[in-house]
Amino acid sequence: MNIKIFTFYCTNNYGALLQGLCLKEFLKDNFNLKIEFARYIPKKLFFREIYRPLIRKNPFIFYQFLKKNYCLSKWKKKMNLQSPKFTKEINNPSISVYGSDSIWAVSYLGFYPYYFGEKNDGYKITYAASMGPTDITKLDDYQKKKIKILLNSYDFISVRDYNTANIVKEMTGSDPLIVVDPVFLSTPRFFNYSFNNAKKKLKKYVIIYGAIFSNKDKKKILNYCKKENLQSISIGYINNWVDKNYVSATPEDFVGYLSQANSVFTSMFHGVMLSVKLRKQFWYSIDPIRANKLSYFIDHLDLSSRLLSNSENLNANFDYALIENKLFDWIKLSKEYLTNSINKSELIK
Repeated sequence: MNIKIFTFYCTNNYGALLQGLCLKEFLKDNFNLKIEFARYIPKKLFFREIYRPLIRKNPFIFYQFLKKNYCLSKWKKKMNLQSPKFTKEINNPSISVYGSDSIWAVSYLGFYPYYFGEKNDGYKITYAASMGPTDITKLDDYQKKKIKILLNSYDFISVRDYNTANIVKEMTGSDPLIVVDPVFLSTPRFFNYSFNNAKKKLKKYVIIYGAIFSNKDKKKILNYCKKENLQSISIGYINNWVDKNYVSATPEDFVGYLSQANSVFTSMFHGVMLSVKLRKQFWYSIDPIRANKLSYFIDHLDLSSRLLSNSENLNANFDYALIENKLFDWIKLSKEYLTNSINKSELIK
């Protein structure tokens, strides 16, 4: 018997890799079963997400992409993340967990019934699945009908944002539980290694994670760095306005750099998640593609003061004591949902 996780783990996005690994780690710690990732990705999605930089004509970006891809490939092999297969065949596992991440983001990534549970008649649940920026009114009739059928085939559904919860409610008639991102469920061993080895002999620095920043926000960040004598380091993305770009970092390096940073500026969903997990001072900018899936987290923990465009004083530190109890209770509720929904499978008994 095994548990199979259906999520995006082949990507070059640090957050996608880390959420998958944290989910796997939690399941491994709580169930005496084989835990593995479904080795599948649609060709269209693979080439869009992995090889999109190849269509750019900038030789420097192309070189950085190859370097990052090489480093991440080595890291995935080290972490026993197998390469995905271009196949539509599904060997039904004993228990399927769909999520987390934007596996249902139809309007952004395209419509892939596979990630909604098509051709899987086994016991299946979701954990923190997201439809991202998908607008239900813009789905065509076929998509609406298909998604409704597939959503109603799940044994349990949990999501991670308002938008997805509303769509699921409309299509199933039930309110799904909104759970915390998997990075809060467990702390893989390499996190501690990263903390202890992220010393790179750098002067004090801030991390820039993401590429969606307005000119006004860029100026605000650079003025802050100048005033505080901090180096600006962009990790995972090329930003030509910072002091240093570290594109080929592994997820291990990424966690280490975040853990030692003076503060974090991010336009990425998991940039916010990991900043909170590591209790870092952070500010976020709004990326329209990620706004929906981030809104609940920001509202639930009352983090709107960290919106970069609304922050005039970047020296205003956030007091994590204000959210400790609420975050603890949310993590506890999320863990209980995941363990209880799996334990209710007849296959476990």
